[in-house]
Amino acid sequence: MMKEQAKTYITSRLADLVNTVPVMKILYKYDSLSKEHLVKVLPINEYRENTTYQLEEEDILFDFIGKFPFDNLVFLSDNDWIDINEPDEVFEGSNYSFYSNSELFE
Repeated sequence: MMKEQAKTYITSRLADLVNTVPVMKILYKYDSLSKEHLVKVLPINEYRENTTYQLEEEDILFDFIGKFPFDNLVFLSDNDWIDINEPDEVFEGSNYSFYSNSELFE
């Protein structure tokens, strides 16, 4: 039951996040083996450098810990040792496609 509540909370916050930072794509998966909620954020440069995103991630993380202290939430991006091959949910910001396609021409 708590897992479902945590998943509902996370997916709601991630949907809001791509509205706040529309150049991002976010993949979510609950890994039942490790009992972790995994959140992959793309593109990697926004994950590393976007201050708005970083503040939102921190807010989500601390709020999540307060609400679900026995669950684990992991944020990651490309080149991390964990990957999400089959996400449970995908959230794509309105400017993500344009942004990711424009990188091809630089």
